[in-house]
Amino acid sequence: MLPTDNPFYARQQRLIEFASLRRTAPPGIYLTLSPTSPANTWYGVFFSRRGPYSGAIIRFTLNFAPPGAPEIDLQTRVFHPLVDSVSGRVHLSGNGEVISELLEEMKTIFESENAIDTLAEAQAVDKEAWKSWNGRRNATGGWNERVAMLVNASKEDVKTGRGDKEMILLNGDLGDLEKEEIDKLKSEIGERLKERGVRVREN
Repeated sequence: MLPTDNPFYARQQRLIEFASLRRTAPPGIYLTLSPTSPANTWYGVFFSRRGPYSGAIIRFTLNFAPPGAPEIDLQTRVFHPLVDSVSGRVHLSGNGEVISELLEEMKTIFESENAIDTLAEAQAVDKEAWKSWNGRRNATGGWNERVAMLVNASKEDVKTGRGDKEMILLNGDLGDLEKEEIDKLKSEIGERLKERGVRVREN
């Protein structure tokens, strides 16, 4: 058996890669390991800083379920040609062998207008979003209006405490909003761990 075929080797390599993301994660993306399945599930939050989704706070899960590339599922509702509108599954072109590259690609599809402009309709998993971007961008009920509503909703989810908040800081130059939200998330994680009987080191 090759080392790469050994599930224990694969698990160890995945955890090593997670540790390396402290240096290589794209700015604005923060991750934490699942407390129950650290090698198979990572939780993340992405603060979009520019482009169509500027200002959005997007929560996601990285699932490592062999075979194939890791799967990214969004817990935050979005309107995007490459995101399944029902499941929240993000459809990317990368093979997922390098997680930092996979995260960079996810970041690009939300922050780069060119990434959406160059999509053919056949590549879109949400045809309505593709048609809205290409034909009804500024119309009432079109792309701009719908995305603006979803961006605001993503911020409200954080303010009101809705959604999963098990995120920790990995890398990035935080703005004031991000610092405030990350501190809030870390505090709430600590309280949840205490409720489960886990000892938490106080800073």
